[in-house]
Amino acid sequence: MRNNGSQDWEFVKATGYQDEAALRDLLVQEPALLPLSEIGINGHAPVAIKEFGLPGAGTSDVIVIDESGAIAIVECKLATNPERKRAVIGQVLDYASAFHMMDFDEFDLRVRQNTGHDLESLIKLATQEDFEFDSDKFGQTISEALTTGSFSLVIAIDEMDEDLRRVLDYVSSRSKGELHIFGLSLRFHQGSKFEAIVPDISNPRSEVISTQPVTHWNAERFRAAIQSADVAIRPALSELLDFLLDHAGHQYWGTSESYGTFGYGVLRPNGRPMSLFTVYTNGTFYLNAGTLKKQAPVEIAERFIREVSSIPNMERAAESKTYPQFQIKDTLAEKASGDRLLSAVNNLVDNWS
Repeated sequence: MRNNGSQDWEFVKATGYQDEAALRDLLVQEPALLPLSEIGINGHAPVAIKEFGLPGAGTSDVIVIDESGAIAIVECKLATNPERKRAVIGQVLDYASAFHMMDFDEFDLRVRQNTGHDLESLIKLATQEDFEFDSDKFGQTISEALTTGSFSLVIAIDEMDEDLRRVLDYVSSRSKGELHIFGLSLRFHQGSKFEAIVPDISNPRSEVISTQPVTHWNAERFRAAIQSADVAIRPALSELLDFLLDHAGHQYWGTSESYGTFGYGVLRPNGRPMSLFTVYTNGTFYLNAGTLKKQAPVEIAERFIREVSSIPNMERAAESKTYPQFQIKDTLAEKASGDRLLSAVNNLVDNWS
């Protein structure tokens, strides 16, 4: 290591961190020290939150969120910690399962309790002023990640050992791309005038992520997937798909390998699309109530929410600020309930137009 322009090299040894808290705090202050693109965080402005409380699972060391809605859960360990191998694997999976139990509103509330800012405000504070932040897409991606459990799990350690590497390699290979778990060594070097951190992904999971094929869903693929769905939700899924195809509006399709997604929305006066609802092949249904309340005229938004929340088992639509989540087999399996939802959507589109 040397200064620019200097002819003299200074050789420095890895000196390590004072404790695990020091490693944690460093990642909170400088989340860019993580090899972000290799762990699935591809945004321009990653935000790191320290000691994020999770129901029934304790407190995670660090979570990282970017403006695209990707989430990484980071657990910090030192090589001298005897829990670095077996216990830490269970620990980070426990954290992921706790996140998976949340919906958007609870996650947003816990972010506010931890940082004093809601999710959207926190991201906007980190992004540059000229960056066009798509709050609709951000909120939807966060909601989908929580529902599907699609997080990047990172075990950050000062020096990787072969035992932990072996366990991580095994978990990565047997999950067949469905579980994004990484071992990350962050060796700390200190000289007389320099400090340096050398990150290194110690398992091959990042290669799997970068080469994993993308599934572009469409009506034909989604309809075929319906035939493998729970028999109780097939009629509702088919009816919602038919509605999407038969009615003018903004349509979008998901790209996940493991589940199909489609969404329906309207164009706002500024020409940008706004999602009204999103449907999954597993029967999950999201209603974009929060953004609607922000963007639509008050009386139109309130009427829509009132009509939807009067459908049996959909009362939560009136309470949620953001993305009420329902299971179709509980809410829309009865044809009459599905008809009432689609009637409410039609009324919204007609009134807003």
